[in-house]
Amino acid sequence: MSPLPAPETAPPAPAPRWKRRLATALKAAVSGTLLLVLARRIDWAELRGMLDRTDPAWLALAVAAGIAPLAVSTWKWRILLRATGRPLPFGRLFNLYLAGLFVNNFLPSTIGGDLFRSYEAGKQVGGQEHVLASVFMERFTGLTALTAIALVAFATNLSSFRDPRFALALGAGVLVYVAVALAVALPGPLAFALRRFPGGLAGRLIGKLAAVQEAIHDYAGQTRAVVAALALSLLFHLGAMAYIAVASRAFGIVLPVRTLLVIVPVIMFVTSLPVTIGGLGLMEWAYFFTFGASGAGGSPGLLVGLLIRANSLLYSLWGGAVYAARGLRRPPPAESRRPPGV
Repeated sequence: MSPLPAPETAPPAPAPRWKRRLATALKAAVSGTLLLVLARRIDWAELRGMLDRTDPAWLALAVAAGIAPLAVSTWKWRILLRATGRPLPFGRLFNLYLAGLFVNNFLPSTIGGDLFRSYEAGKQVGGQEHVLASVFMERFTGLTALTAIALVAFATNLSSFRDPRFALALGAGVLVYVAVALAVALPGPLAFALRRFPGGLAGRLIGKLAAVQEAIHDYAGQTRAVVAALALSLLFHLGAMAYIAVASRAFGIVLPVRTLLVIVPVIMFVTSLPVTIGGLGLMEWAYFFTFGASGAGGSPGLLVGLLIRANSLLYSLWGGAVYAARGLRRPPPAESRRPPGV
Protein backbone atom coordinates (compact mmCIF):
# COMPACT_ATOMS: atom_id res chain seq x y z
CA MET A 1 0.00 0.00 0.00
CA SER A 2 1.43 3.38 -1.00
CA PRO A 3 1.74 6.20 1.57
CA LEU A 4 -1.35 8.30 2.14
CA PRO A 5 -1.58 11.12 -0.41
CA ALA A 6 -2.50 14.65 0.65
CA PRO A 7 -6.23 15.27 1.13
CA GLU A 8 -8.09 16.53 -1.92
CA THR A 9 -9.10 20.18 -1.71
CA ALA A 10 -11.73 20.35 -4.46
CA PRO A 11 -14.80 18.27 -5.29
CA PRO A 12 -15.13 16.44 -8.61
CA ALA A 13 -15.54 18.83 -11.54
CA PRO A 14 -19.25 19.37 -12.22
CA ALA A 15 -20.82 19.00 -15.62
CA PRO A 16 -21.46 22.20 -17.63
CA ARG A 17 -24.41 24.17 -16.29
CA TRP A 18 -26.58 23.70 -19.37
CA LYS A 19 -26.10 19.93 -19.24
CA ARG A 20 -27.09 19.85 -15.58
CA ARG A 21 -30.17 21.93 -16.29
CA LEU A 22 -31.16 19.75 -19.23
CA ALA A 23 -30.68 16.56 -17.19
CA THR A 24 -32.73 18.02 -14.35
CA ALA A 25 -35.51 19.06 -16.75
CA LEU A 26 -35.63 15.60 -18.32
CA LYS A 27 -35.72 13.92 -14.91
CA ALA A 28 -38.49 16.27 -13.79
CA ALA A 29 -40.48 15.37 -16.91
CA VAL A 30 -40.11 11.64 -16.18
CA SER A 31 -41.11 12.18 -12.54
CA GLY A 32 -44.16 14.22 -13.53
CA THR A 33 -45.25 11.67 -16.13
CA LEU A 34 -44.99 8.75 -13.71
CA LEU A 35 -46.88 10.63 -10.99
CA LEU A 36 -49.63 11.57 -13.46
CA VAL A 37 -50.02 7.96 -14.57
CA LEU A 38 -50.18 6.82 -10.96
CA ALA A 39 -52.76 9.46 -10.03
CA ARG A 40 -55.06 8.09 -12.74
CA ARG A 41 -54.65 4.47 -11.70
CA ILE A 42 -54.91 4.78 -7.93
CA ASP A 43 -58.04 3.55 -6.15
CA TRP A 44 -58.43 6.60 -3.90
CA ALA A 45 -61.28 5.11 -1.91
CA GLU A 46 -59.20 2.04 -1.08
CA LEU A 47 -56.29 4.29 -0.15
CA ARG A 48 -58.41 6.33 2.27
CA GLY A 49 -59.80 3.17 3.84
CA MET A 50 -56.32 1.79 4.45
CA LEU A 51 -55.18 5.07 5.98
CA ASP A 52 -58.12 4.92 8.38
CA ARG A 53 -57.02 1.42 9.44
CA THR A 54 -53.35 2.31 9.96
CA ASP A 55 -51.83 0.56 12.97
CA PRO A 56 -49.80 3.14 14.97
CA ALA A 57 -47.63 0.47 16.62
CA TRP A 58 -46.54 -1.05 13.31
CA LEU A 59 -46.10 2.46 11.89
CA ALA A 60 -43.68 3.38 14.68
CA LEU A 61 -41.87 0.07 14.24
CA ALA A 62 -41.52 0.78 10.52
CA VAL A 63 -39.86 4.14 11.24
CA ALA A 64 -37.36 2.38 13.52
CA ALA A 65 -36.84 -0.58 11.16
CA GLY A 66 -35.65 1.69 8.36
CA ILE A 67 -32.56 2.64 10.36
CA ALA A 68 -31.18 -0.92 10.38
CA PRO A 69 -30.34 -1.19 6.64
CA LEU A 70 -28.65 2.22 6.76
CA ALA A 71 -26.57 1.13 9.74
CA VAL A 72 -25.54 -2.09 7.96
CA SER A 73 -24.49 -0.12 4.86
CA THR A 74 -22.45 2.24 7.02
CA TRP A 75 -20.75 -0.68 8.77
CA LYS A 76 -19.90 -2.17 5.37
CA TRP A 77 -18.49 1.14 4.14
CA ARG A 78 -16.36 1.42 7.29
CA ILE A 79 -14.87 -2.03 6.70
CA LEU A 80 -14.03 -1.24 3.08
CA LEU A 81 -12.58 2.16 3.95
CA ARG A 82 -10.54 0.72 6.80
CA ALA A 83 -9.10 -1.89 4.43
CA THR A 84 -7.39 0.95 2.54
CA GLY A 85 -5.75 2.22 5.73
CA ARG A 86 -8.17 5.16 5.98
CA PRO A 87 -10.59 4.34 8.82
CA LEU A 88 -13.17 6.67 10.30
CA PRO A 89 -15.46 6.08 13.31
CA PHE A 90 -18.82 4.48 12.63
CA GLY A 91 -20.75 7.46 14.00
CA ARG A 92 -19.05 9.91 11.69
CA LEU A 93 -19.59 7.69 8.65
CA PHE A 94 -23.23 7.16 9.62
CA ASN A 95 -23.78 10.91 9.77
CA LEU A 96 -22.08 11.23 6.39
CA TYR A 97 -24.32 8.51 5.01
CA LEU A 98 -27.43 10.37 6.16
CA ALA A 99 -26.03 13.66 4.85
CA GLY A 100 -25.54 11.97 1.47
CA LEU A 101 -29.15 10.85 1.66
CA PHE A 102 -30.10 14.49 2.23
CA VAL A 103 -28.21 15.47 -0.93
CA ASN A 104 -30.02 12.78 -2.91
CA ASN A 105 -33.43 13.84 -1.63
CA PHE A 106 -33.15 17.61 -1.66
CA LEU A 107 -30.30 18.59 -4.00
CA PRO A 108 -30.94 16.48 -7.12
CA SER A 109 -29.46 18.98 -9.56
CA THR A 110 -26.01 19.24 -8.02
CA ILE A 111 -23.90 16.21 -7.05
CA GLY A 112 -25.01 12.78 -5.97
CA GLY A 113 -25.06 11.70 -2.37
CA ASP A 114 -22.33 9.11 -2.95
CA LEU A 115 -19.97 11.71 -4.41
CA PHE A 116 -20.80 14.05 -1.55
CA ARG A 117 -20.02 11.58 1.21
CA SER A 118 -16.88 10.32 -0.52
CA TYR A 119 -15.60 13.87 -0.92
CA GLU A 120 -16.32 14.72 2.72
CA ALA A 121 -14.68 11.51 3.96
CA GLY A 122 -11.72 12.11 1.63
CA LYS A 123 -11.13 15.54 3.15
CA GLN A 124 -10.66 13.84 6.53
CA VAL A 125 -8.48 10.87 5.60
CA GLY A 126 -6.94 11.79 2.22
CA GLY A 127 -6.73 9.77 -0.96
CA GLN A 128 -9.94 10.81 -2.66
CA GLU A 129 -9.66 8.07 -5.29
CA HIS A 130 -9.42 5.40 -2.57
CA VAL A 131 -12.42 6.83 -0.73
CA LEU A 132 -14.40 6.86 -3.99
CA ALA A 133 -13.34 3.25 -4.53
CA SER A 134 -14.64 2.33 -1.07
CA VAL A 135 -18.01 3.94 -1.86
CA PHE A 136 -18.15 2.13 -5.18
CA MET A 137 -17.34 -1.19 -3.53
CA GLU A 138 -19.98 -0.56 -0.88
CA ARG A 139 -22.53 -0.16 -3.67
CA PHE A 140 -21.16 -2.89 -5.92
CA THR A 141 -21.08 -5.58 -3.24
CA GLY A 142 -24.69 -4.68 -2.51
CA LEU A 143 -25.56 -5.02 -6.20
CA THR A 144 -23.73 -8.36 -6.28
CA ALA A 145 -25.76 -9.72 -3.37
CA LEU A 146 -28.98 -8.33 -4.84
CA THR A 147 -28.29 -9.98 -8.20
CA ALA A 148 -27.57 -13.31 -6.49
CA ILE A 149 -30.82 -13.10 -4.48
CA ALA A 150 -32.78 -12.21 -7.61
CA LEU A 151 -31.35 -15.14 -9.60
CA VAL A 152 -32.02 -17.60 -6.77
CA ALA A 153 -35.56 -16.28 -6.38
CA PHE A 154 -36.16 -16.57 -10.11
CA ALA A 155 -34.77 -20.11 -10.33
CA THR A 156 -36.64 -21.44 -7.30
CA ASN A 157 -39.90 -19.53 -7.59
CA LEU A 158 -40.77 -19.41 -11.29
CA SER A 159 -44.51 -19.48 -10.62
CA SER A 160 -44.30 -16.02 -9.06
CA PHE A 161 -42.88 -14.56 -12.27
CA ARG A 162 -46.01 -15.05 -14.38
CA ASP A 163 -46.04 -11.33 -15.10
CA PRO A 164 -43.32 -10.95 -17.78
CA ARG A 165 -42.48 -7.49 -16.47
CA PHE A 166 -40.94 -9.11 -13.38
CA ALA A 167 -38.58 -11.17 -15.51
CA LEU A 168 -37.88 -8.15 -17.72
CA ALA A 169 -36.95 -5.96 -14.75
CA LEU A 170 -34.72 -8.63 -13.24
CA GLY A 171 -33.11 -9.32 -16.61
CA ALA A 172 -32.37 -5.63 -17.07
CA GLY A 173 -30.89 -5.50 -13.58
CA VAL A 174 -28.58 -8.43 -14.32
CA LEU A 175 -27.44 -6.80 -17.57
CA VAL A 176 -26.65 -3.57 -15.71
CA TYR A 177 -24.68 -5.55 -13.15
CA VAL A 178 -22.63 -7.31 -15.85
CA ALA A 179 -22.00 -4.01 -17.65
CA VAL A 180 -20.77 -2.32 -14.44
CA ALA A 181 -18.55 -5.29 -13.57
CA LEU A 182 -16.95 -5.29 -17.01
CA ALA A 183 -16.46 -1.52 -17.00
CA VAL A 184 -14.58 -1.75 -13.71
CA ALA A 185 -12.64 -4.94 -14.43
CA LEU A 186 -11.33 -4.01 -17.88
CA PRO A 187 -8.73 -1.20 -17.92
CA GLY A 188 -8.57 -1.11 -21.72
CA PRO A 189 -11.47 1.27 -22.44
CA LEU A 190 -10.22 3.94 -20.03
CA ALA A 191 -6.64 3.59 -21.29
CA PHE A 192 -7.88 4.03 -24.87
CA ALA A 193 -9.99 7.04 -23.88
CA LEU A 194 -7.01 8.61 -22.12
CA ARG A 195 -4.88 8.21 -25.27
CA ARG A 196 -7.70 9.69 -27.32
CA PHE A 197 -8.19 12.66 -24.95
CA PRO A 198 -4.84 13.23 -23.24
CA GLY A 199 -5.54 16.80 -22.10
CA GLY A 200 -8.24 19.25 -21.16
CA LEU A 201 -11.26 18.61 -18.97
CA ALA A 202 -11.98 15.25 -20.63
CA GLY A 203 -8.42 14.06 -20.05
CA ARG A 204 -8.47 15.09 -16.39
CA LEU A 205 -11.80 13.40 -15.82
CA ILE A 206 -10.69 10.18 -17.53
CA GLY A 207 -7.46 10.26 -15.52
CA LYS A 208 -9.43 10.51 -12.27
CA LEU A 209 -11.65 7.61 -13.33
CA ALA A 210 -8.56 5.53 -14.14
CA ALA A 211 -7.12 6.31 -10.70
CA VAL A 212 -10.39 5.24 -9.04
CA GLN A 213 -10.44 2.06 -11.14
CA GLU A 214 -6.91 1.24 -10.00
CA ALA A 215 -7.95 1.83 -6.39
CA ILE A 216 -10.90 -0.52 -6.88
CA HIS A 217 -8.53 -3.18 -8.26
CA ASP A 218 -6.52 -2.91 -5.02
CA TYR A 219 -9.42 -4.65 -3.29
CA ALA A 220 -8.32 -7.86 -5.03
CA GLY A 221 -5.79 -8.16 -2.22
CA GLN A 222 -8.34 -7.41 0.51
CA THR A 223 -10.24 -10.70 0.47
CA ARG A 224 -11.31 -10.51 4.10
CA ALA A 225 -12.83 -7.06 3.70
CA VAL A 226 -14.62 -7.97 0.47
CA VAL A 227 -16.06 -11.19 1.92
CA ALA A 228 -17.25 -9.26 4.99
CA ALA A 229 -18.84 -6.66 2.72
CA LEU A 230 -20.66 -9.34 0.73
CA ALA A 231 -21.93 -10.94 3.94
CA LEU A 232 -23.16 -7.57 5.18
CA SER A 233 -24.79 -6.98 1.80
CA LEU A 234 -26.86 -10.12 2.27
CA LEU A 235 -27.75 -8.89 5.75
CA PHE A 236 -28.70 -5.52 4.28
CA HIS A 237 -31.11 -7.06 1.79
CA LEU A 238 -32.65 -9.30 4.44
CA GLY A 239 -33.09 -6.18 6.55
CA ALA A 240 -34.66 -4.37 3.59
CA MET A 241 -37.15 -7.21 3.15
CA ALA A 242 -38.01 -7.10 6.85
CA TYR A 243 -38.38 -3.32 6.61
CA ILE A 244 -40.84 -3.56 3.71
CA ALA A 245 -42.72 -6.34 5.50
CA VAL A 246 -43.06 -4.22 8.65
CA ALA A 247 -44.08 -1.13 6.66
CA SER A 248 -46.72 -3.24 4.93
CA ARG A 249 -48.09 -4.51 8.23
CA ALA A 250 -48.72 -0.88 9.26
CA PHE A 251 -51.51 -0.89 6.66
CA GLY A 252 -52.71 -4.45 7.28
CA ILE A 253 -50.76 -6.06 4.41
CA VAL A 254 -49.10 -9.39 5.17
CA LEU A 255 -46.44 -10.37 2.61
CA PRO A 256 -45.14 -13.96 2.48
CA VAL A 257 -41.37 -14.44 2.36
CA ARG A 258 -41.51 -15.88 -1.17
CA THR A 259 -43.32 -12.73 -2.32
CA LEU A 260 -40.70 -10.52 -0.71
CA LEU A 261 -37.95 -12.49 -2.46
CA VAL A 262 -39.59 -11.61 -5.79
CA ILE A 263 -40.65 -8.00 -5.34
CA VAL A 264 -37.75 -6.55 -3.30
CA PRO A 265 -35.05 -7.14 -5.96
CA VAL A 266 -37.35 -5.65 -8.60
CA ILE A 267 -38.05 -2.59 -6.43
CA MET A 268 -34.36 -2.05 -5.77
CA PHE A 269 -33.30 -2.53 -9.38
CA VAL A 270 -35.97 -0.10 -10.59
CA THR A 271 -35.42 2.58 -7.94
CA SER A 272 -31.66 2.60 -8.58
CA LEU A 273 -32.19 3.99 -12.08
CA PRO A 274 -31.08 7.68 -12.18
CA VAL A 275 -33.93 8.84 -14.43
CA THR A 276 -36.07 10.94 -12.07
CA ILE A 277 -35.72 13.76 -9.54
CA GLY A 278 -34.64 12.05 -6.33
CA GLY A 279 -36.45 8.89 -7.48
CA LEU A 280 -39.77 10.78 -7.29
CA GLY A 281 -42.42 8.91 -9.21
CA LEU A 282 -40.13 5.99 -10.01
CA MET A 283 -40.10 4.66 -6.46
CA GLU A 284 -43.86 5.07 -6.10
CA TRP A 285 -44.44 3.35 -9.43
CA ALA A 286 -42.13 0.47 -8.44
CA TYR A 287 -44.17 -0.24 -5.30
CA PHE A 288 -47.47 0.21 -7.14
CA PHE A 289 -46.43 -2.21 -9.89
CA THR A 290 -44.76 -4.93 -7.77
CA PHE A 291 -47.48 -5.07 -5.12
CA GLY A 292 -50.17 -5.06 -7.79
CA ALA A 293 -48.52 -7.80 -9.85
CA SER A 294 -47.97 -9.95 -6.75
CA GLY A 295 -51.64 -9.76 -5.76
CA ALA A 296 -51.25 -7.46 -2.76
CA GLY A 297 -52.80 -4.53 -4.63
CA GLY A 298 -51.28 -1.56 -6.42
CA SER A 299 -52.83 1.15 -4.23
CA PRO A 300 -51.73 -0.54 -0.98
CA GLY A 301 -48.27 -0.92 -2.46
CA LEU A 302 -48.17 2.78 -3.26
CA LEU A 303 -49.07 3.55 0.37
CA VAL A 304 -46.14 1.41 1.54
CA GLY A 305 -43.83 3.19 -0.88
CA LEU A 306 -45.00 6.58 0.38
CA LEU A 307 -44.28 5.53 3.98
CA ILE A 308 -40.78 4.42 3.04
CA ARG A 309 -40.20 7.68 1.17
CA ALA A 310 -41.42 9.65 4.20
CA ASN A 311 -38.98 7.72 6.39
CA SER A 312 -36.16 8.43 3.95
CA LEU A 313 -36.93 12.15 4.08
CA LEU A 314 -36.98 12.00 7.88
CA TYR A 315 -33.60 10.26 8.07
CA SER A 316 -32.07 12.62 5.51
CA LEU A 317 -33.33 15.70 7.34
CA TRP A 318 -31.52 14.40 10.41
CA GLY A 319 -28.36 13.92 8.34
CA GLY A 320 -28.64 17.39 6.85
CA ALA A 321 -29.16 18.96 10.28
CA VAL A 322 -26.15 17.16 11.77
CA TYR A 323 -23.97 18.18 8.83
CA ALA A 324 -25.11 21.80 9.07
CA ALA A 325 -24.47 21.86 12.83
CA ARG A 326 -21.12 20.07 12.93
CA GLY A 327 -19.83 20.28 9.41
CA LEU A 328 -18.36 16.78 9.79
CA ARG A 329 -14.95 18.37 9.27
CA ARG A 330 -13.21 17.49 12.51
CA PRO A 331 -9.67 16.09 12.22
CA PRO A 332 -9.33 12.30 11.88
CA PRO A 333 -9.26 10.47 15.22
CA ALA A 334 -6.33 8.51 16.60
CA GLU A 335 -7.99 5.38 15.14
CA SER A 336 -6.83 6.48 11.68
CA ARG A 337 -3.23 5.79 12.71
CA ARG A 338 -3.92 2.10 13.26
CA PRO A 339 -2.76 -0.40 10.62
CA PRO A 340 -5.36 -1.34 8.01
CA GLY A 341 -7.57 -4.33 8.56
CA VAL A 342 -11.14 -5.31 9.13
